[in-house]
Amino acid sequence: MRRGLLYISVLFFASAGCSSSSISRFDVTPPVLCEGEKAVITWDAKGETAIAVQEEPSEVAASSCGAIGRETFAFTLAAHSGSDEVERRVELVQLQTNATEPIALPSNAVEGTDVVAIGEKNRAIWDSSVEVATISTCQNRSITVRHEGKAAVIVPGNEPSDALVGTSLSGAWELRSTLTNEEVKTPSLRPKELTVLATLRCRK
Repeated sequence: MRRGLLYISVLFFASAGCSSSSISRFDVTPPVLCEGEKAVITWDAKGETAIAVQEEPSEVAASSCGAIGRETFAFTLAAHSGSDEVERRVELVQLQTNATEPIALPSNAVEGTDVVAIGEKNRAIWDSSVEVATISTCQNRSITVRHEGKAAVIVPGNEPSDALVGTSLSGAWELRSTLTNEEVKTPSLRPKELTVLATLRCRK
């Protein structure tokens, strides 16, 4: 059994063989890579091992709410002994300056004349190294945003708000928006989700 440390610039590693193949650990840290940083891969495996890295195709933003300014790399660790082979896959996100990430949450309540959306961004991906710089609206409606004890009212056409600067991208978010008279009368017209767009930055 061998343990390995790998920098992102290295794409392949092979270890000595063991009697059987298994993977007990395969990590990339940090999961989100900022400019000028290096990622380290750590694995704990039995058998002949090989690591492959592939850049995943970038999604083209379909609207102003799309994520931009990132590359995603898929790392696959294979361990084999004879005909016995196992694989494990992890991803690494590399951020560029002024990268954006939508916060899109399904509308799950109506309180008075407000539609409310409450949900979380994935803590496993968006660790403490990434924080919010600004928030802007993706929809043609005003949205009140609450997150980590801070709040902002995002209005279409206004400059992005820095009221939530320094908060983590991960964790619980609350978005709410006042329904129009037509939406109050006709539930089918109410938005199925509320979305704002966060501009990201890396913590120093």
